Amino acid sequence: MDITQLTSQDLRRLSALLEAKEKFQAKLNEINAQLVAFGEGTSSGPAKGPARAKRRAAGAKAPKRRRGGAPRGALQEGIVGALQAAGGKGVHIKELSAKLGVKVPNLRVWFLTTGKKNKSIKKVAKATFAWKG
Repeated sequence: MDITQLTSQDLRRLSALLEAKEKFQAKLNEINAQLVAFGEGTSSGPAKGPARAKRRAAGAKAPKRRRGGAPRGALQEGIVGALQAAGGKGVHIKELSAKLGVKVPNLRVWFLTTGKKNKSIKKVAKATFAWKG
């Protein structure tokens, strides 16, 4: 598009399109602010919403919140309890997964990170751990 070739009619049409875009953008910002307020559990009043939406649009991240689920340390308590109940023969990760309702990959990661720090937990066979306390 060559700017020197624009007519006054083209400029009016372009101006109308830009005005419509600005109105749409303002409405979209208002909706986003209401969604943010709804997600935070606050009322969707216009006093809080737009300021938060602008602040987040500027690059600020929303604060991380801990979602539902088990309280901290519950997984460790469940794993240690199951290992102690199994005795020296140990428990396979798949059995432990079914018993605790935790995904197998999550248990593998737990044993490779947190479980490694506990000297009472020993690997007795492939994917099988026992309590040697």
